[in-house]
Amino acid sequence: MAKNRLEYALILLCTALFYICFVGYLSFYVFMLTLILPLFSLLCSLPAMLGVRAELHAAVDSTHKGESLPLRLQIRTSFFLPGGRVKLQLQLRNTLTGEETGESFSLTAGHAPVRIEHRLASEHCGRLIFRISELRVYDYLGLFSFRKRQKRGDSFTALCYPKVHPIFPGLLPSTLPDLDGDRYSTVRSGDDPSEIFGLRDYREGDRLSRIHWKLSEKSGKTLVKELSLPISTRLLFLLDLNGDSGELDCLLDVLASLSAFLAAQELPHRIQYRGSGGMGGADILREDDLPLLWKELLCAGRRKPSQPLLEPGQALPSGITHAVLLCSQLQPEALSVLRDAMPSARLTVLAPQGCLPIPELNAFGAELLRLDPEKLPESLSGFML
Repeated sequence: MAKNRLEYALILLCTALFYICFVGYLSFYVFMLTLILPLFSLLCSLPAMLGVRAELHAAVDSTHKGESLPLRLQIRTSFFLPGGRVKLQLQLRNTLTGEETGESFSLTAGHAPVRIEHRLASEHCGRLIFRISELRVYDYLGLFSFRKRQKRGDSFTALCYPKVHPIFPGLLPSTLPDLDGDRYSTVRSGDDPSEIFGLRDYREGDRLSRIHWKLSEKSGKTLVKELSLPISTRLLFLLDLNGDSGELDCLLDVLASLSAFLAAQELPHRIQYRGSGGMGGADILREDDLPLLWKELLCAGRRKPSQPLLEPGQALPSGITHAVLLCSQLQPEALSVLRDAMPSARLTVLAPQGCLPIPELNAFGAELLRLDPEKLPESLSGFML
C-alpha cells in the first residue's frame, strides 16, 4: 500500500504542476479528476470490501512431527463485483512449547470462492492452533485499507504426535504380568480359573476339568476352556513437561517409543506427567489406550518452573518395581519423593544430553541414561525395563 500511495502522490504532484504551468479547463479537470479518484475508488470498492469473508479448513485433525498438514484457505465476497486485494496472516501456535509462527498471503477476492491449498509442518510435538490472525482488505487502487474482525472461534486445532522409533529394550521378570492383578489380558491366556479367556478344541493332555461339557454337547465336539491371565502394573513412567522444544521432543519420542513397544505386547504400565495444570496420567494396557492419553498430554502445557514436579506425600501408584523419570533437568526433591514412595523399586532417569548431573544421584540409587536426540534407538540400546 505504501508503494501505491507514493505512486499516487507523484501523479498528483505532476497534475498539480500541469495545472499551475498550463492554466485552463483541461489542466483543471485533470487535476480534479486525480484528486477525487481515490474517493471514487473507495466508494466503488467499499461494498465488496465489507462483504469479504475468509475461512480456514483442514482435512485431518492430527499429524506427526515433521509431517505436513494440508490446509485450505477460502476467500470470497458477498458483493456481485470483485473486490480489491486481500492480505491475510495465518498464525500457527503450539500450546505445549509456546512457539508461534506465521505466513502471509495476498490475493484478490471475488464473488466466486478463491481457494488456496497450503501445507504447514510443525517441527515440534504439541497441540497446534491454526487461525487467521489478521485479515486486511484494500480498495481497487490500493490506497485505503481496513482490518476485518474475525470470529473468535474461527480457528482450527490439530495434534502433532511424537515419532515412534523401532526399539527393543530388554524385559526383566518384574515387568511381566503376574497373578496379583485385577485386570485380564485380551490376547494371552493364563491360569486364573475365575475368568474364561476363550474356547478351543480339545488336545491330548488337556485336563478333563477344563472341558466345557454343555457347549461340547451342543457343538458336537469337545471344547476346552482357556483360562485368563491376570495383569498388574509394575512399571511407571513419570514425564516432566519442562524444558525447551528440543528437549521436550526428545523425551516425548522416547516415551512414545517405549510405551508403543510395551502396548504392542500388552505389557501393562502407567504413564504420569506434570504439566501446567498439575498431575495427569493413565494406565496403559493395549494400543487402544494410547490415543486418549496423548490427546490429554499434548494439551497439558509445560510445567511452570515455580511448580514442583513432585510434592512430599504425592499420591503414586503402589506395587511399582521400576520407575522411569523422564526430565530435562534433574531435581533432587523429585528423586527423594520417588525413593520414599518406592523404597525397593528400581529408579532410572532418562535425560537429554546436556542435562547437568547432581551429586545426590547415587545416594538415591538411581541410574542415569543420557539420550541423544539424533540417535534415540542407539541411546536406548541395552536399556532394561
